[in-house]
Amino acid sequence: MQQDKKEHFTLLYENLKCELSNYCRALMVDEEDAKDLMSETVLAAFEGFEKLREPEKFKYFLFGIAGRLFKKKLRRKKILQFTGLEKAHDKESFIKTDDAISLNMLYRCIGKLKPDEAEAIVLFEISGCTLVEVSEIMQINLNTAKTNVYRGRKKLETMLQPDRDILSNPINVLKTNTAIS
Repeated sequence: MQQDKKEHFTLLYENLKCELSNYCRALMVDEEDAKDLMSETVLAAFEGFEKLREPEKFKYFLFGIAGRLFKKKLRRKKILQFTGLEKAHDKESFIKTDDAISLNMLYRCIGKLKPDEAEAIVLFEISGCTLVEVSEIMQINLNTAKTNVYRGRKKLETMLQPDRDILSNPINVLKTNTAIS
């Protein structure tokens, strides 16, 4: 019985492993924090796997656990925004490619959104979930999910507008990032 549970869980999990990893990384940004969140999520999902009545909803089950654990971490730290995003600008983690710079800017801006908007954006835009999936994972109604994505997009668009000029001249980006100690 236990072996069947383990095999069934592993089969379902393997199909979502990369998506879950990307989701955890986008939420936490810091690689170690993301690994911790992913490990805690997988453990909690395995322990509660017997409660899942519909295996086709495993994705909602898994991502829902990750989202709740993330929010729990936020509450524990009494922080109302994403954590770890500033760590992407440390000299050790600075990567000199335009894509990495753009990604760091995006994560920094996502960190400034309200937690529900940020989670909806990460699920919809980065993890590729549908709006229905976002609403199920976040346990909110569909209209609220749509509103969170819409508001998040608008705020990101406003925040990223000034950075578009910086990205057109990578020298400015390098000067800015090397000045940070």
